[in-house]
Amino acid sequence: MQSLLSIFLRLCIYGSFIIWIVGMHPVRFIFARAVPLSQSDISRALQNIKGWRIEEKDENVIYRDFEFRDFKQAMLFMNAVADVCEAVGHHPSWTNTYNKVHVRLTTHDAGNRVTQRDLNLAERMNDIFTRNL
Repeated sequence: MQSLLSIFLRLCIYGSFIIWIVGMHPVRFIFARAVPLSQSDISRALQNIKGWRIEEKDENVIYRDFEFRDFKQAMLFMNAVADVCEAVGHHPSWTNTYNKVHVRLTTHDAGNRVTQRDLNLAERMNDIFTRNL
C-alpha cells in the first residue's frame, strides 16, 4: 500500500492547461473562466465518478463521504488533497469527524455552481482515496 505522503505530485504546463500528475494518472484543470454545468451534464458525469452525488437540498453542490481506518488516515488524505487544491486554486468545503471526511464541491467564481473544476477535483480525491485504502 502506497502512503499518501509518498504520492508524487508534479505540475506540468501544457498549452492552456495545467496538468496534475498523481501517480501515473493526469487530470486537467482548466484555468479559463469557470462555466456552470447543467444538471444533466453533472448527473451524466457523476455516473463515472464513484461515490459522488448531487446534494438534494442544493442542486449546485456535489458531495461525497469518505471513510478511513482511523483519524490519522483521514488527516493524511486531507493533507494530500490540500496540496492539490492549493496548487490549482480550487478548494472544497469539508469537515472531518474522527475517521470520516465529508466533502462538498462548488465553484465560487461561477456563482456557487458546479463546474468542470469540481468534477476534476472529485476525480483527484477519488484517486488519492483509492491509492491509500
